Amino acid sequence: MKKIREEKLRLLVLECPYDILHDGFAREIFSKMILLKLEGYQMEYPYGIIPVDTTDFVGDHMILCQEWNGKLIPLMAQRTISLQRCQLHHLEFPLFHYTLTEQSQSHRRWIESRLAQAIKQSANITYDSSVTIHPHVRETPDLKNIAKELILAQHVFYHTQRNTTQTLALGVTQFKMDREFQKIGFEYAMLNGEPLNLYLSLSYPLWRSTNLCGTNESSSTQTGWAEFMIRSARGRRDERLPNRSLKKFRLAQKQRSL
Repeated sequence: MKKIREEKLRLLVLECPYDILHDGFAREIFSKMILLKLEGYQMEYPYGIIPVDTTDFVGDHMILCQEWNGKLIPLMAQRTISLQRCQLHHLEFPLFHYTLTEQSQSHRRWIESRLAQAIKQSANITYDSSVTIHPHVRETPDLKNIAKELILAQHVFYHTQRNTTQTLALGVTQFKMDREFQKIGFEYAMLNGEPLNLYLSLSYPLWRSTNLCGTNESSSTQTGWAEFMIRSARGRRDERLPNRSLKKFRLAQKQRSL
């Protein structure tokens, strides 16, 4: 892979490939994202594990790319799918796939209660998963940190723009994804006062209870941080990625007000 430059990083959302694969650009990005998944998962899992399923065709994909000679090369991605989209395509909500054992029935009941509540309230509930990072990025600490911050910012921006009510996720402790999710406000699911390991939940509006990057922030700071990250990734000349942390963002805002 060519040397990655921060100002060449781009963010995009590939919405429901099922609807847009007739478009050449969508097909190109989708196929590159599938390759990214294969390369990323094969670094950690044995041969035979398939990181692609039906939800890849009907969910939305948040993708961090490098621009190179006019082409976009995916470096990191995550997938989100709503309950409504699962119902439209007659798919079981993906989290249920992890509740097939007798020991996980308490988890299944928790998921069922969340979905039932969402249906009753006509709320938009999603499952976010399949976080994948290119092996080259993973082996480059500074770039990996940038990529993680950008993909988290994109997560915030995506769901606030689409009026998501609640997002459910699995925090894989092996890769410390639970800690990454907790940075933007995810909390462990609770059942009868006890935490359900791995299962995390994030309710919106995000600023209602979020602890972002270790500090309690107002809505303007949180959404401002996310928008700042997005603008930086789009290559704004006045705001480059070196000022990428929430702390530096707050300092920059303070200095501009002086």
